[in-house]
Amino acid sequence: MPKPPLRHPNPSRPQPCHLKASLPHLWQQRPSLQPLNIRRWLGLILLAALAILTLSGCSRVQIAYNTAEFTIELYADRYLGLDDRQVAIWRPVLASALDQHRQDELPALSALLTQAAGDVKVGLTADKVSAWMDQIEPLYQRHARLFAATTAPLLATLSDAQIDALEKKFHDQALEDVTDDTPASLAKRQRKRIERYIDNIEWTTGKLSPAQRELVRTQIATLPDTATSWYTYRDQQRQALIVLLRRGADSEQLRSFLTHWLADLQGLPVDLVQARTQLRTGLIQLIVKLDASLSETQRHHLEQRLMILSEDFQGLQQPQSKSIPGV
Repeated sequence: MPKPPLRHPNPSRPQPCHLKASLPHLWQQRPSLQPLNIRRWLGLILLAALAILTLSGCSRVQIAYNTAEFTIELYADRYLGLDDRQVAIWRPVLASALDQHRQDELPALSALLTQAAGDVKVGLTADKVSAWMDQIEPLYQRHARLFAATTAPLLATLSDAQIDALEKKFHDQALEDVTDDTPASLAKRQRKRIERYIDNIEWTTGKLSPAQRELVRTQIATLPDTATSWYTYRDQQRQALIVLLRRGADSEQLRSFLTHWLADLQGLPVDLVQARTQLRTGLIQLIVKLDASLSETQRHHLEQRLMILSEDFQGLQQPQSKSIPGV
């Protein structure tokens, strides 16, 4: 027998979804913020879990967030092969980080989503969307700093065998992400990028018309392809992390390295620095042009998506039970 929906049974409201972002999905295409696409960027599971749990576009976000400590601990264990001693040492660090996130970041997330919903209701301008971007950048940086402070104590406990295993994971992921800039490869990456944008946009607005899809294709075609440079930068930073671990770096040294890498983007290549401005400008143009083409139904759908997320984050600002669903 099908299970009833967890929340929002009104069929006129957006229904539960996969774990993907709504408004913040746009961050994933910006080099300055691309660490949020963690599975292919860093591979350290804590940041992936924090990103999913705090930026998810699902009405199930409350259940996910309230079991976050268990979920992140499980993922970190599987990714790094932790022993009982390491888990016991890290558990209070993780609990403190999630409490800090609940107190410091959920209000900001909720406020941004409420602001965005209000802007969508009356119609978007370049200035309004630029104001979103101005808030998203420091929001990401605070998440990256929290990740660094939370993950460093765990990384400092890794054994030589665990470091070897982590290095192999990084190596295997680098092989999976190998890119080239031949015309065929560039065309394939462009098609996939356009598909991702359309998929994410349709989750927020409902199905796009053929004209709207063409608008997205045309606009995305103007954005620079930074995949090769980005993966090169990522792999260099991963190698530097492995070197630090092998040297026996302590928690503070690791926190500093992760902060400089993920929050400050130290050593970012010149071409990626330059691409940030182009990407920001292109995304603002896409959002404003698409907004002008929205039907009444699409606009209402998008506004409701944003408000549901905002309400979810408001409700999560008070600690809830951390019990595991079904247990």
